[in-house]
Amino acid sequence: MEISFASPAGALVGLAGVLPLAAVFEIERRARRVRRLLHLGTPATSTTLGYVIATAAIAILVALAATQPVIAASEPRLIRSNVEIYMVLDTSRSMLAASAAGAETRLQRALGAASELRESLPDVPLGIASITDRLLPHLFPTTDGAAFATTLAKAVGIDRPPPRDARRRATALGILSDAATWNFFSEDAARRLLVVFTDGEGRPSDPADLAAGLRGQPSLEILPVHVWSEDERVFGQSGPEPQYTPDPTSRTLLENVAAVGRGRVFAEDERAALEETLRERIESAGRRSEDAVAGRPRPLAPFAIMAAFLPLGFLLWRRTRT
Repeated sequence: MEISFASPAGALVGLAGVLPLAAVFEIERRARRVRRLLHLGTPATSTTLGYVIATAAIAILVALAATQPVIAASEPRLIRSNVEIYMVLDTSRSMLAASAAGAETRLQRALGAASELRESLPDVPLGIASITDRLLPHLFPTTDGAAFATTLAKAVGIDRPPPRDARRRATALGILSDAATWNFFSEDAARRLLVVFTDGEGRPSDPADLAAGLRGQPSLEILPVHVWSEDERVFGQSGPEPQYTPDPTSRTLLENVAAVGRGRVFAEDERAALEETLRERIESAGRRSEDAVAGRPRPLAPFAIMAAFLPLGFLLWRRTRT
């Protein structure tokens, strides 16, 4: 269990508590003077002390809240230490295609499938990458589900970044070989997999380009997920864009890519089969190791503010009695 402070400088707020404390002492000094002049008795010391303690407690608790303390408990968990998987999402413009205007696009369905896979594989380091005519890693393999969800929601989008060459088909699946050569995976990852969510509307040269890129490189398994339907169109403000039509050869292209990558193609509705295949690959890798995984940080500032109401209530109660 670890406590950290998001805004340590907030502790200076506690200096504001010096003012009411000084006021209490000044009021007490004047009260003693008046009592002497009027020959009145001296009240119990506990009354003044109570005011001082309550005021100091309020100042300390408010200062503590201002530092924004958070507590995070880490717990040991077994993770797969020699297998890593990337969720690769096609972000070319054709992934905007949908069955109707306002319906879920191919990319939205792919994001949902990737998120569900993360939840079903909590012990496996998963990364996120996007592909157009370049392969870009957004998150290196991790078991941190919060980091995965945030990256998936905020970093992945159509043409982010845009393809280098807008004159050609944007999706270049042959570039997947970069994952084997550009340190996408850690050295400990004996088994390396790419789950590629794409409509398969790539370039005819993709299988040959992929084979050339993988030749002599560390092993890489590629499992394409075909997110596609023949009746889908890309919808603009005035309706379907006439320049886009679905490619009926996309499945064949993905099968050729999968053959080079020693994998198989899955339809987007074959999620259970995909998960089973991944589990088989993961189990065959074997080794697991224990790692400390930090839990979700919990802010403590609201509790400090609520606690400050106790001495404040005491002061109000004393004032009412007086």
